[in-house]
Amino acid sequence: MATFIYKSIHDDSQVCWGAGRYPFNDVESLNNFLERSGQTIVHSFVMPVPVESVLSVYYRLRAKKIPSDDLVEYLRNTGIMLKTGVPFVEVIKEAADASDSNFLRHISRGIAMAIESGLGVHAALCRYEDVFPVQMLHIIRIGEESSKLDQAFLSAAEHVKRVSMISVDVKKALLYPVISMFAAVLASLFWLYYTIPAMSDLYRQMGLALPPITLTLLGFADLFRLNSGKVLFFLISLIVIIRLLYVCNGHCRFAWQNVVMHLPVFGKVTKHACIAYFSEYFSMLLRAGVDPHKALGIISDAMDNEAFKRAILKIQEGVASGNSISSEMQRQKLFPGMVCRIVRTGEQTGTLSQQLDFIANEYVSRLANLIGKVKALVEPIAIVIVGVLMIVIVIAMFFPVYNIILQMSGVDG
Repeated sequence: MATFIYKSIHDDSQVCWGAGRYPFNDVESLNNFLERSGQTIVHSFVMPVPVESVLSVYYRLRAKKIPSDDLVEYLRNTGIMLKTGVPFVEVIKEAADASDSNFLRHISRGIAMAIESGLGVHAALCRYEDVFPVQMLHIIRIGEESSKLDQAFLSAAEHVKRVSMISVDVKKALLYPVISMFAAVLASLFWLYYTIPAMSDLYRQMGLALPPITLTLLGFADLFRLNSGKVLFFLISLIVIIRLLYVCNGHCRFAWQNVVMHLPVFGKVTKHACIAYFSEYFSMLLRAGVDPHKALGIISDAMDNEAFKRAILKIQEGVASGNSISSEMQRQKLFPGMVCRIVRTGEQTGTLSQQLDFIANEYVSRLANLIGKVKALVEPIAIVIVGVLMIVIVIAMFFPVYNIILQMSGVDG
């Protein structure tokens, strides 16, 4: 993929400038494609490497993945139509038209464009490696090399579906606490911006002596209300900076993920999910015919968790030196002893892919059970946190009213 700027003459003799990101790396391929569409290219050039590097960061930040359900349907439709002997370019266009995703249709046009320019199926798909899962690309490469492209697409669909189920389980564990804390923050901001200032004006008009907790809360509310624009700008800037550091800096991503993995409950969820991912990816690549050393490299590139990524790279280095996979896994603290022993059995009996399938299924099952426990644990904790926050605000704001009632009761008595 590269960004091009070009000047062309259309059939109506109109001269136009155009620009865009195309699935080519050189101007000759772009010119050939545009000229086949009826344009005469006067001039074209690819963006310089420094500019393309900046644009790549931009594309990476704004890149969006195809929803798993849409991708599974797309891959299955492609595999089924390929079985009937339809040419791939026609298949990819038909599969795109059958999809409800505009983004997927746009990607498919680019894939068809690349194939019509002379690229193979795998090479055309690799132009969109920031969109498609890397394991899927390797399955399709092997399918293309073995002339079993239809089976490769169907296998890729099944793999994406299984991995998607793991992701959904992890998101379920995080959804409730995130929603609860977001609701608590919104409620607190509403009180700070609207309710507390109104009550503050009332107390000041009455000339009440306010307790320290109320004075502290009122001071914080005034500070927030007077500087709400700056606070909002600060929060947005902080979110953008954190996002940039997380996406573009492996050290920051490793530090954050390492903290998460050491949390009491969520750390276990993360580890279970990563082991399930690793086993599923590894088994799938071995069944596709990829040698273990190369498969480990592919998996490390695909892992989002930096700690597991680095551990897998160390395992790959050990395998390159002639050591067994299981012995190298034992040196990494992230893999439990049971997993290492099962992998050793698979190596000794020649059933490594089957043993990895067993590990993947086992940890998917454990992950589902753990998420059920997490939800049961998080719900009361979230309720307590939100309740305590609301109680503190209510006590701080209504304590002066309570004092007035007590004073009035004393006078009446």
